[in-house]
Amino acid sequence: LRTFYQVANSFFMSLHQSPTDFRPFHSLNALFDGLAESVVPNSCNILVIAGKLDREKLKRSIRLSLSKHPILCSQIQTVSGQRGWRVPERELPIDIRFVRFHSDEQSEIDQYLVEQIWNEKISPDGRPLRFHITETPSRTYLQTIHTHIYADATSCYNLTLDIEKHYSATRRESLA
Repeated sequence: LRTFYQVANSFFMSLHQSPTDFRPFHSLNALFDGLAESVVPNSCNILVIAGKLDREKLKRSIRLSLSKHPILCSQIQTVSGQRGWRVPERELPIDIRFVRFHSDEQSEIDQYLVEQIWNEKISPDGRPLRFHITETPSRTYLQTIHTHIYADATSCYNLTLDIEKHYSATRRESLA
C-alpha cells in the first residue's frame, strides 16, 4: 500500500504533466480496474430536460466539454507493468446514442434508463464514457455514463454541468 505522502506526491506531480503523458492509476482507480472482471463499475449522471434537444448543438456541446477533461479523452494502457491512462495521438470517437420513446410512461422509461447504466461495460477501445439521450413526447433525458476506473461521480457530474452550460450558451447565441 502506498503511504499518504506517496499518494499526495503522485497527485501534485500529475498536475504538472502534459495531457499526453502516461498517468498511473490512483489506488481507487486500480481497485475498480481489478473489479471490472467481475462487476460493471459504471456510474451515471442524468439531466432531465423539458422538451426536445437540438441534436447537433448537443453533439458540439459534448465535444467542447470533453476537450476540457483530458482523462475522459484517454485510454487504459500498461506501461512497465503499471496500469494507467494516456490521451492517444488521434481523437477517440464519442459514443452518443439516441433513443425515442413514444410515450411518457415513467416506470417504462425508468427501467430503460437503469438498464443503460449497468447492462453494458464501457469499451476499453474508446473513451471511458458514453452518452445516452432518451427522448419522450414531453422530455429528454441526457445520461452521462462513465466508469469508476477513470473517474468518480464528481468529475462526471462536472462534465455534465459543462455540457449543460455549453448547450445553454449555444442556445442563447442562436436566439440573439
